[in-house]
Amino acid sequence: MGYVVGIALFIVLLPVIAIYGLFGWMSGGEAAEIVGYDEIYPNLPAEIREQIDENEIQLDAIETVFRENSLSDEDISTAKLIYLSCLTDKRGEENFYQRFADCFLSVSEDCDLLSNVSSAFGVEFSDTDRQQFNEYFGGE
Repeated sequence: MGYVVGIALFIVLLPVIAIYGLFGWMSGGEAAEIVGYDEIYPNLPAEIREQIDENEIQLDAIETVFRENSLSDEDISTAKLIYLSCLTDKRGEENFYQRFADCFLSVSEDCDLLSNVSSAFGVEFSDTDRQQFNEYFGGE
């Protein structure tokens, strides 16, 4: 009886065993070692490393101001994406971070987020951009 149950369990668990056998090596820390940030970053050109470092500073500043304005983690993630997509050259503008947070704070039925960002910073979003944004983050 135990032999039959053992075989039945083996057959039922065979797909799990096969998948673990094929991809189980990725569950440990080895995957991080294969494509590790610490391995890639030092080998990037100096110009790219400087840009990454500068973006990290800006993204931290966005997060700080958004938290001060009691905006959600989802808003912070969305803001970081929008910043990296189209506002990196606007960061030097006066009161940039608070104006950016205000775009999120003033979203209403009459004025959506991308319209607020467009009017605040003078960037244009194509219909394709708006459609893709709405697919990712919801909206009309």
